Amino acid sequence: MEEEIKYLINKLPSNLSNPLYIEQYYFVNLNYDAYFKNYFPTIDLTKINTFRLRKIKFNNNTSYILTLKGSGTYKRLEYECEITKEEFILFKTKTISLIIKNRYIYQYEDLKFEFDEYLNLDKIMYTCEIEKENILNEKKRIEEIFTNFFKIDYLDVSLDLRYRNSNLLKYFKKEQKNDL
Repeated sequence: MEEEIKYLINKLPSNLSNPLYIEQYYFVNLNYDAYFKNYFPTIDLTKINTFRLRKIKFNNNTSYILTLKGSGTYKRLEYECEITKEEFILFKTKTISLIIKNRYIYQYEDLKFEFDEYLNLDKIMYTCEIEKENILNEKKRIEEIFTNFFKIDYLDVSLDLRYRNSNLLKYFKKEQKNDL
């Protein structure tokens, strides 16, 4: 179970280190049930509504991740596993959208802040996600850290479905070429 809060932020903090480069591909479940069951044998695929591939580059390393997510806002089912490059290429042929971003990770005490800088939208956009059990109990503390430590402005967009990564192109890109 993933519990996270997502904020739209006005800029990236100045104290961030090297980013991960991430390509996130979204696709629909096109008769892949048997394949998914190999990786996630116990899940009920009827509760899954987001199918995502990630290609993550950091330094000279590349990894490929398959993620299945359920519905929800602050709290939702999430299943992830690493896949091979060949499997990634197979799934990539069925993708319907792509988000490209740099992700900067900053550990502050017991909280991990994941700052995203989106690279393929028509407008400059930055978000920050914080994932933790009972995340809503941390909301006030997180917002104080934004203000006092990072010195950035923020807006909680956790409940605004336009800011889901899978929806960003629909709302923040005027025209999308299918270069996938």
